[in-house]
Amino acid sequence: MDSYKFNKKNPLIFRNIKKKIQKKLIKFESKYEIIKIPVVFEFIYGRKNRIQNQK
Repeated sequence: MDSYKFNKKNPLIFRNIKKKIQKKLIKFESKYEIIKIPVVFEFIYGRKNRIQNQK
């Protein structure tokens, strides 16, 4: 996710973050793929109850 300059908590650009990850996972080279995704605003775990007031 490239959230560079999205807010003050994201000072690094995607390219730099990708390099850091690749250095740490050098033993697992070619066993993973790092991709850029759009900024994610919400994660939902499990099921979300969508039943509204039924009368």
